[in-house]
Amino acid sequence: MSIGQTPKTFDQFVARAGQLPACPIVFTRLTEALANPDSPSIDLGEIVSTDQVLTAQILRVANSAHYGMTRRIRSVDEAIMRLGYSEIWSIASALKAQELFQQKGWTPLSAYLWEHSMKCALLVRRLGQQLNPRFADVFFTTGVLHDMGKVMMAQADRDYVNVCLNGQLWGRQLIAREKEVYGITHPELGAELLRRWNVPDTLVKLTATHDEIPADDDPLRSVRLAMLLSNQISHLLMRKDDGQVGFRRPPTDSLLQGARMGLKDCLAIGQECLQQFDALKNT
Repeated sequence: MSIGQTPKTFDQFVARAGQLPACPIVFTRLTEALANPDSPSIDLGEIVSTDQVLTAQILRVANSAHYGMTRRIRSVDEAIMRLGYSEIWSIASALKAQELFQQKGWTPLSAYLWEHSMKCALLVRRLGQQLNPRFADVFFTTGVLHDMGKVMMAQADRDYVNVCLNGQLWGRQLIAREKEVYGITHPELGAELLRRWNVPDTLVKLTATHDEIPADDDPLRSVRLAMLLSNQISHLLMRKDDGQVGFRRPPTDSLLQGARMGLKDCLAIGQECLQQFDALKNT
């Protein structure tokens, strides 16, 4: 793609991709329900039950070895009762997110982005439970959706895989590279997409700044730090040859200190989240 053809605004990216990325209907209803954290579990059961494939996938995950159920779960309502509203919410959102990442086909980059987003979502939910358990679903959904701008860039420009080095370039370095090539960044694109999907404004704001260090007086500082740390851990986390979990390199000290987390704690949370991810991936 020549410089003259490079899209530089949200609408130009949509035009280049051919259409605005579509949010799956079930995922849209899940996101709308997110605006009401007090929504009763029966609402979630009704939403999920409209999608037979999703229902089957949820039951498969709920009955996986990760959850260690002694008695087989046979319905979504039973899964909600035994695992909890938040857990089933997360499983449903993660599974439906696959549709978002593979709208133009399941490529190595889209598979990588889905895996990274799922790990980030599981990590930020875990960290968010320590900050404010009431909004654990908000944390999780932010993790799922935070890199939708990358999906848009990949759909609009087949050379984006090279711009992001097939997912290996990330953080502020990728932001700078995107600005240089496109004049716009994936957090900006992602936030505008979520705005047009009418998701809660908090998710839009967190998506728009997910790679930025928050100011000391930012009312969402603790949430943003949790998002930053989760994003970084997801990129750096790896399984060693002996099966143990480690980091390609440690998360930055300043971010660990800001989030009040130690390296040992991060590794333990990373191990837990990888196990959860394996249960989702194997559906």
